[in-house]
Amino acid sequence: MDAAIAVERALPLFSAITPNDWSALRSALRKAGVPAGLAADVAAFMPIAFGRELLDGMGVDFSPDYAVNDGGGLAGVAGKLADHPVYAAAAARARRMMER
Repeated sequence: MDAAIAVERALPLFSAITPNDWSALRSALRKAGVPAGLAADVAAFMPIAFGRELLDGMGVDFSPDYAVNDGGGLAGVAGKLADHPVYAAAAARARRMMER
C-alpha cells in the first residue's frame, strides 16, 4: 500500500477516534488494512502535515527536518519532512482540502 492510500483511509479515522488515543488510531488503521509500520508513520506525520498546512501563511517558521528517538533517549535529525512519503502525501491532501 502506498502512502496516499493510507492517508485517504486515515482521514475518517482521525475524526472517529478520541483525540490523543494514538493506540486506538493505530489499531483502527490496522483494521482498515494499513500495515503496522505505515500506520505508525500515518499517526506521526499526518497531524504534522495538516497542522502546518492550516498555519501556512501565518508567519510561523517550521524546521524542514524531522527527528526520531534513537532508543537511548536522544533525538536526532532523521531527514527532511518533504522527503518522507507519508508527510508528502498528507501535506498534498491537506492542501487540496484547504483549496476547497
